[in-house]
Amino acid sequence: MEHQAAGLMEALVRHGYLVILLIMIVEEAGVPSPIPGDGLLLFAGYLSSTGRLTLTKSLVTIVFGALVGATILYWVARLGGRALVHRYGRFIRLDDRKLDQLRHLFERLGPVGPGVARLIPGLRIYTSALAGLADISYPVFLLNVLWAGIVWSLVFLLLGYYFGIHWHEYFRVSERATILTLLLIATGIGGYVLLHRRIRRERT
Repeated sequence: MEHQAAGLMEALVRHGYLVILLIMIVEEAGVPSPIPGDGLLLFAGYLSSTGRLTLTKSLVTIVFGALVGATILYWVARLGGRALVHRYGRFIRLDDRKLDQLRHLFERLGPVGPGVARLIPGLRIYTSALAGLADISYPVFLLNVLWAGIVWSLVFLLLGYYFGIHWHEYFRVSERATILTLLLIATGIGGYVLLHRRIRRERT
């Protein structure tokens, strides 16, 4: 796995945006990648700091890849149903317990539920499958992938950009800090939605 990851990193240096796009599509479609999405973004941010890539093009490529890959998994789950997840979910470590947890989160957060769930470490890929199983409107799902993808990409791209040549050390030593950052973002969004609902309930 480490050898494959090293090879992908070298390909990323040589071919840039094309490799980023392909890795993002594959991972978001539910196929495990030797390079975790967070690590890919950190490395892309570092390459942007050296001038080999740019933050803007990297961001657009990553978000577009996420939209394509997430769409594939969404429609596979929506058309195939829970039986398909039972049969193949083990390949992406998706089971009934995770599905029930995500469904409960969706119900509590309403329309922004899929986006908030994507910002919680470990749930990003599963969210697409559950959104399809729950028959969530595709435009609503796509909008959530878009805004959450922009937030997630910016956080890790900027960390890689400003951490420079030590991006890999940051990913290994300070992973908890990045997780905390995303959790704070998700909590803030969730708090806003709950407060908005409470205000509307009191008015009615």
